[in-house]
Amino acid sequence: RTDLQNPRLPFIYVQLSRVCGMGVEGRLWNSVQAMQSKASALIPDSACIAAVDLPLDDGIHISSYGHDILGVRMANSALRLVFGRKLSDGPRFAEAALEGADKKTVRVRFTQVNGRMSPERHIAGFSVCDSEGKDLCCIYEVKTDPREPDSVLILIDATPPAGSTLWYGKGTFPYCNLV
Repeated sequence: RTDLQNPRLPFIYVQLSRVCGMGVEGRLWNSVQAMQSKASALIPDSACIAAVDLPLDDGIHISSYGHDILGVRMANSALRLVFGRKLSDGPRFAEAALEGADKKTVRVRFTQVNGRMSPERHIAGFSVCDSEGKDLCCIYEVKTDPREPDSVLILIDATPPAGSTLWYGKGTFPYCNLV
């Protein structure tokens, strides 16, 4: 931006995807992913493009097919940043709350939803971990809410203990499919 003397030059970058093996520590990998996501809210005229759901060709590189999807996502961001099109960079976490008398449903709300999220059922990638980071294995279904297109409902078999954390894409090689 300085070199081109354009302080509003759009900056579009890809968030770290997945990595299989290679000795990468999941906690650190997820920390970088979170910082990348937060940076787009702090850096004007920028966009962070998610890639955690894309297929890989090897342990770390996004496949050709995945790059086709990534290209469309980046082009949509460019259309928004350069031409003002009303397109978002895709679902971004807004809030999560326990619902119901038994507190066995977690409603996750997102911003920047373009239409409806999919798939409607069997959404993969969410986990609930205790205060020490151990997966509680309490999720039995994740689905979109047909009445509220910005929400996902996570059905759990027990109310999580205090200090628990909700994750999406935890670790270095999660299977994630929410778009």
